[in-house]
Amino acid sequence: MFDPIEYADERMDSKQENDLLKWLRQLDDEQKFTFVWRVLSANAWKGCELAKRSQLKPIFLEVILEKGLVYGDASSVEWWIKAVLPGLGQRRVLEIIKAHIDIAPLSVYTALPAAMRYILKAESYDRKGQEEKLYCIA
Repeated sequence: MFDPIEYADERMDSKQENDLLKWLRQLDDEQKFTFVWRVLSANAWKGCELAKRSQLKPIFLEVILEKGLVYGDASSVEWWIKAVLPGLGQRRVLEIIKAHIDIAPLSVYTALPAAMRYILKAESYDRKGQEEKLYCIA
């Protein structure tokens, strides 16, 4: 069994990281989310990295993004977006950011450019792969 506070404070090698992920993926969804949430509370960067790799359900990823928008600052909001974007998708991430315009306009002001930069980079990468596939077919 792993302790989320120890995980947040210690450096781990790749074998230990893989063992943690294997253990974490065996837990039920609520326990998995609770572990990731405790890591996020102790160390936002490590928690975001763990959230990205732990295969959480979209509802939990939405909660994580909301926390990042409210408590994240200009330098860390990109971590939160990168952590949830693969699991939520571009449209849902933008909808959540848009919903925060009235609640926390400063967080939206810092999150939107980071989100768009990351989304546009992902789209250009996707288009590049499609062009190469089309080139191979032709």
